Amino acid sequence: MAAVVVMIVMVLLDSSGLTTAVAAGGLETQTVHVAPEVLTDLVKLAESFCVAMPHLSECQQVKGTFQTVFEEAGLDTYHPGNSFHYTAILDQHALIYQQYSEAMQTKENLTSAVVILRDQKEEKIESVSRLESRITNFRNVTSSSSRSSSSPSSPGTGALNPWHGTSQYSPTAFVHRPTDCADLLLMGHSTSGVYDIYPFRCKCSKPVKVWCDMETEGGGWTTFVSRQVQDKRENFSRTWDDFQAGFGNSSAEYYLGNEILHTLTSSRGYILRADFHTKEGYYKWAKWSKFIVNNPTTKYKLDVGGFQTISLTDDCMAQFNGRPFSTWDFDNDPSSSNHALTYHGGWWYNNPGLLLPFNLQSDGTIASKCRYIFDGAWVIMNLNKLQLKMRPTVCNNNVKAAYFNTHNCNMSDN
Repeated sequence: MAAVVVMIVMVLLDSSGLTTAVAAGGLETQTVHVAPEVLTDLVKLAESFCVAMPHLSECQQVKGTFQTVFEEAGLDTYHPGNSFHYTAILDQHALIYQQYSEAMQTKENLTSAVVILRDQKEEKIESVSRLESRITNFRNVTSSSSRSSSSPSSPGTGALNPWHGTSQYSPTAFVHRPTDCADLLLMGHSTSGVYDIYPFRCKCSKPVKVWCDMETEGGGWTTFVSRQVQDKRENFSRTWDDFQAGFGNSSAEYYLGNEILHTLTSSRGYILRADFHTKEGYYKWAKWSKFIVNNPTTKYKLDVGGFQTISLTDDCMAQFNGRPFSTWDFDNDPSSSNHALTYHGGWWYNNPGLLLPFNLQSDGTIASKCRYIFDGAWVIMNLNKLQLKMRPTVCNNNVKAAYFNTHNCNMSDN
């Protein structure tokens, strides 16, 4: 504080004034030139700082210092109380000091707030960086999977590889396991072709290959029966076990399997669609709003209904509603004959019914009894290609997105 007092006096010096030595207490002797007419104001100003900051020990000696200055200058004894403006100066500097103290406190508060905000910003930047890293890794995995398998370049190849280089049954593998083609559609796949699905209760099971129709009516259709005229035909005159497990080439002719159909249709609501390509080059279709294959204790009894009248064919599935499945080695049809033998494949026969997907004409076309109206009359279709496919019912509560890895799979479970 002593240095402050001397500094104030030195700043306001007038070279035409008196010369005096100031020495008091611990103060260094300073030679100052000061005009007599301003000395009183200088002293008052200096002392006002000491009054405003009385905690400074040096200020206890200021009065004696100023008294010495006055005496050596030949002036009257300094009496600050006699100054008409001393009190105003003192109040002013006390206010300045208070404002200064408040400003310093505000500065400290702002500095602390800035430090807190900076720390929060750094934490958010670090969090965003970690999130971006995870997103990048996820995109790399998905992109790698899509390039390697998910968008088939030719029929019969390119099914989705769910393992991404990890152990097939790794409990920590982050993998997509779509239940059906609708899940694959939700995952971003839009090209029709062969894909892997996991239609089992245990998602650690091996995948099943199916043909996914990703174009018709928005896509997401899982094809479970596929027949077409081709050089090498699939044999559908199979045993009960074959039809239960499924067989064939998913890029050509195949049957998905009754156990898979039961598992799928018991976990979600499905609609059924039939696509017909006639020998004459016409394309027809039909849809049903309910399609359920029941459990094996019912012999995979079929529940089908809700025929949509906007369809382009007649209701050629109605006769099969409520019927059990039948094969040549496990005959469950109501007639005395074996329709599975007669019509060359397992089906939900009912004397025998209209849609017979496995019965072939001599020219290799599919001898369906389904009809469509042509020129005002019902015409029976002979087909070059037939597909039966299913898709989850829109807005059904059981519809869910892709399954992910299951950690507690029973590996003996399908």
